[in-house]
Amino acid sequence: MDGRRTAVPAIVLVFLVSCAHGTGAPRPASTRPILSGPAHDDLAAKNAALQAEVQRLRAELGRSGVPAFWLTIGFLGQVLFGLRFVVQWIVTERRKKSTIPLAFWYLSLAGSVVLLAYAIYRVDPVFIAGFSLNMVIYLRNLYFIHRRPPASPEPASGG
Repeated sequence: MDGRRTAVPAIVLVFLVSCAHGTGAPRPASTRPILSGPAHDDLAAKNAALQAEVQRLRAELGRSGVPAFWLTIGFLGQVLFGLRFVVQWIVTERRKKSTIPLAFWYLSLAGSVVLLAYAIYRVDPVFIAGFSLNMVIYLRNLYFIHRRPPASPEPASGG
């Protein structure tokens, strides 16, 4: 038999044994091991290797277990950031010309702040740098908008 055929039953057996006896809990002294001798030693070695692999995978994938609070923060940031385009689209359709409304910049800033917080929590330097630099642009645009408000259209003079 090749190694693949014996690996699956060994994994199943390790699973069943761990379920029957709990995970890591000591067995009562009155129970006898299911296997003994070389078969037990071989199974124990496979069990130890599987446990080590599970621990390695948990460590490798550990960041994917994001708490619900932070997932909510991340999705909120994405919604805020995405809404800026919806607002821009609606205003453009109403005016029948491409327009970037003031709300676009505030939604961009709010979305970036929230997503920056999420990126810092995730310790992701790429997104930290990206959202930090974007905020500078959004703040600068808001500065220019509020420094010199847009001129209101002058009423048409009849005459």
